[in-house]
Amino acid sequence: MPPLDSPPATAAHVAPQRVTGYVPAMRRNISASMQLLPFMAFLFHIFSAGAGGTDWQLAFEWGGLAAVSVTAACLGLRLPVDRLLLGVNLYLASGAAAYAVQWFPMLGLYARLQAAGILAWVVAVGVADFLLLLRSKHADTCSQRRALRLLLTEFVALNWAFLFRDSHMLALVLPFATLAIMRMVLNRRFAPAMASGSTNETEAEA
Repeated sequence: MPPLDSPPATAAHVAPQRVTGYVPAMRRNISASMQLLPFMAFLFHIFSAGAGGTDWQLAFEWGGLAAVSVTAACLGLRLPVDRLLLGVNLYLASGAAAYAVQWFPMLGLYARLQAAGILAWVVAVGVADFLLLLRSKHADTCSQRRALRLLLTEFVALNWAFLFRDSHMLALVLPFATLAIMRMVLNRRFAPAMASGSTNETEAEA
């Protein structure tokens, strides 16, 4: 399975391979752009609703179909899977499935949670990612610490989104902007140590 979003390699790490070093970053950018499309389509459908209100079933059906298609394409092409966007796409896919089978308890739960429902899936993916890192023999301490700190930030974002769930700006835009910034900070902080650890492991194996 393709890795969940790993920190970008540092300049020192890619210096011996200046040309090929850009390939992983390009693959991450392409994959992230693809995985963002279903959520953008979902938001466009919501915010472009006219006087008749939002057709949530149609929004979830289109968003869920796009989420499943994009995620399957990323897995098939072995592109990196973005941890945050995977949670968002699972939310869309589960909402579409709930409408398809008329599972009203889940639909009612999503209606009460509002944007916090999206963050709940993001947290679930974060927990699974962290547990997999703990059990992995190849994950270093820096990767685990980075995943844990991002997970704690996701928990805070979830509680914030639930507290202000009646406001799209406070419950959706602000938490995701915070998570994106936090991830960039963690990537820059831990990438040098992780790259150094990978280099040491390679030298030890040699």
